[in-house]
Amino acid sequence: MFNFKSMIKEFAVPIEVQTSTGVDGGHYDDAGEYVADTGTDTLKLNEPLVPPTQQMLYSYTEGGEADVYDLDWYSEQSGIAVGTIVKEVRTGREYRVAGATDYQAYAGITQYQLKAVS
Repeated sequence: MFNFKSMIKEFAVPIEVQTSTGVDGGHYDDAGEYVADTGTDTLKLNEPLVPPTQQMLYSYTEGGEADVYDLDWYSEQSGIAVGTIVKEVRTGREYRVAGATDYQAYAGITQYQLKAVS
């Protein structure tokens, strides 16, 4: 197994993961009704956020130009739900987990695809 831990430490930036904000942020009560969790916990980590192709992608729309920020997050954390909010501490930008690729079995990491929260 290739060990990515040294790379994660080398390229890490401070991030905050707001747990219970994703699709697993709730439970079913005794009557079988889904109840969304009201509280969130913040997991503070130092892990890499990397642009997938370039720092900023541009989208030209009617009436102007919109900046779209997307990132890949390489994490030793597994099981982060789609929809979970991830905040880049330095810039204050928030991203939502859009998907994940699990490499835990042979690399010890999960790659999460993040989309900017507007």
